[in-house]
Amino acid sequence: MKRKTISSLAIILGVLLIVSSLNMMTKPGVVFALELVGDEMGLRLEPSNTALFAVKNMNPGDTQEAGLTISNEGKCPFTAYMSLAKISGTDGAGDLYPQLQLTVTSLGEEIYHGPLSGFQQYNLGQLQPNTNQTLEFSVHLPGPTTGNEFQGSTLAVQMVFTASQECTPPDPSPPDIPHTGGFDTIQLLAGFSLLLLGILLRRKKTVSAQ
Repeated sequence: MKRKTISSLAIILGVLLIVSSLNMMTKPGVVFALELVGDEMGLRLEPSNTALFAVKNMNPGDTQEAGLTISNEGKCPFTAYMSLAKISGTDGAGDLYPQLQLTVTSLGEEIYHGPLSGFQQYNLGQLQPNTNQTLEFSVHLPGPTTGNEFQGSTLAVQMVFTASQECTPPDPSPPDIPHTGGFDTIQLLAGFSLLLLGILLRRKKTVSAQ
């Protein structure tokens, strides 16, 4: 009797584990990869070398949040741009790209709120050297409009940050130096010479008259 009880419990636990695993496999998975363009200009991301979001399972109604800091570690100001594009995932009725709702906040101001598919490119403004800007991201999977067609759906999104340099290149030609010597000096010496000659001639004339 005791062996039958243990056997029954093992079967029940096994069924529960299988059902739980299948349930996890049917939930949508979302990955936000980051790409940096312009790091030679001093553009840096924190965190870096990692996905902004890597959500294996999302239930309808779930919200995921993350923060990101953009820094200018270069010597010149630049304008930063952020763009978003789908790189892989489920298509058709279970496409999460137009289903997931994205909210982006910068400097305490909401700069975007809408479907992921509606976000194309945003100008984050100019970053001066040794300054940074923090962005807050929120991804929401709506409950009422997310049906069975999204079970097991996947989505991989690439978020690209680009820097556009605004440094004025130095002029390789030497600056023009005004000529303050030369002719001016000769003219001054000639004036003194004529003045001295005039004085000497006048004195000579005076002596001759006497």
